[in-house]
Amino acid sequence: MKLSHIVKYKNLLDTLSSRSKAEELHYKITGMIDLFESNDVQIPEYVDQLKSTQQLIQQAHDQFEQQFAQLKQAVQNLIEQHEPEYFQNSFELFDVDYRNDTPELTRDRRMGMDVDTYKVIKQRLKLYANWQSPCMILRPAHEHVGDLVACDPMYFVDTSIDMLNLTEPWFTPEYQKRLRRYVINEHSDQPLFQNLPKHCFGLIYSFHFFNFRPWIVLQQYLRECFELLRPGGLLIFTYNNCDIANRVEIVEHCGACYTPGRLIKDYVAQLGYETVYTFDDASGTSWMELRHPGNYVSIRGGQVLAAILQRP
Repeated sequence: MKLSHIVKYKNLLDTLSSRSKAEELHYKITGMIDLFESNDVQIPEYVDQLKSTQQLIQQAHDQFEQQFAQLKQAVQNLIEQHEPEYFQNSFELFDVDYRNDTPELTRDRRMGMDVDTYKVIKQRLKLYANWQSPCMILRPAHEHVGDLVACDPMYFVDTSIDMLNLTEPWFTPEYQKRLRRYVINEHSDQPLFQNLPKHCFGLIYSFHFFNFRPWIVLQQYLRECFELLRPGGLLIFTYNNCDIANRVEIVEHCGACYTPGRLIKDYVAQLGYETVYTFDDASGTSWMELRHPGNYVSIRGGQVLAAILQRP
């Protein structure tokens, strides 16, 4: 059985609950018993039997909820039994197939996104685009770079100079001079961002980049980005949340890497991130905003040059 089928079953179980109906039934029965006990006509032995039955109903429901929780845990255990194979396949996909793709093919590889999600992302980015601190964009050849042009300075970071060169036609020569371009090596034992300043960035943004990184590589990015952010700085990214069945189906078709959202959430909490905002849409985009703890402080009193805005 494919893992996506098991995850789909777990997603279904997570939508089910008998608790609200049980509470409604308990409230109804309690009201009836109160009515029986307060009435002028009293037949105590039957009322006592009804009260005993009510206790049995409550005990039976508690047992049902316990067994239902055990079923969900058993399904989760089954998911985790399948995961090592998916982790390994994702790493091989990243280390061999993705590694040898052309810049154009890499640029065009992205997840599906509906119109409403596109609008939400643009609105979220507008909250954070400002000139008061440096911004870093991982894989700028993907979308939404224009929403952050107000950031100063702007660091463009990717895995090859050819990927960075894809963005040159987007900007005027004047703005090109403001860009700081860095190439990182994902296939060495050295830190990814060894040439970038630590505790400097107010914002790090990655769109449809972490979706194609296996879990072990994504952990490295999350660790190192935490060191790059200044207190109060934000790491914002999309990822392939494989706690959702249709994301696992994408993995099974070699369209992305296997990265369960529950593992990411646990790991970023261990690193010290604070989760600001998350969402998952129906089409395949999962979004996460993380903050480095602390108060965001900038000593800039104003921008040296005129503010730069996105062209309408």
